[in-house]
Order: sequence, then structure tokens, then C-alpha cells
Amino acid sequence: MISFMIAICFDSSSQDLSFFNHSISPPFHKIIRTPIHPGIQVAVEARYKETSRSKFFQTFNLGGFYNKYNGTGFYLNTEVAYRFKTKQHVSPRDF
Repeated sequence: MISFMIAICFDSSSQDLSFFNHSISPPFHKIIRTPIHPGIQVAVEARYKETSRSKFFQTFNLGGFYNKYNGTGFYLNTEVAYRFKTKQHVSPRDF
């Protein structure tokens, strides 16, 4: 089973607020399912180095979800990432 999180994000320069539906299903089968199992995540981004063509940063995430069949979950995690842009200012995130 795979957990899918389809999020609606409100993004500022270094903060992110996401609302999502937490559902569990076989891969690529009914990605959007009912009933709705709501979740929320708050993230803060720390930028270590940023240039016009790249960014090295870390995010700190705090969130939780309610799933009627699988329980309630809370989490605290971090992600470290490096993002680059081409000369045309295209980033893999743009796709």
C-alpha cells in the first residue's frame, strides 16, 4: 500500500501551509478517494546558500492527519535539498 498526499499549498518565501487528503490505496488506483481524511502541514525553510542559478536549503515540517480507518498521525521531519536552474531559469520543480 502507498500513502498519497494531494496538497493545496499556500507558499511564501520561507513558510508553507498545506492542506491534504490522506488516503491509502494500491499504486495509481483511485488517487483521490472518498471519504476525505483531512491533514495539515506547516513548513519553514532555512536557506544555506542561494545564487541566481541554485539553492541549497532545508525544510522543517510539522503536521498531522486524521484517517477514520488507519488512525490519527502527527509528524515532525526535515528535508535537505539542492535545487538548480538552467540558463533559461527552468528548474525541475517547474514540471
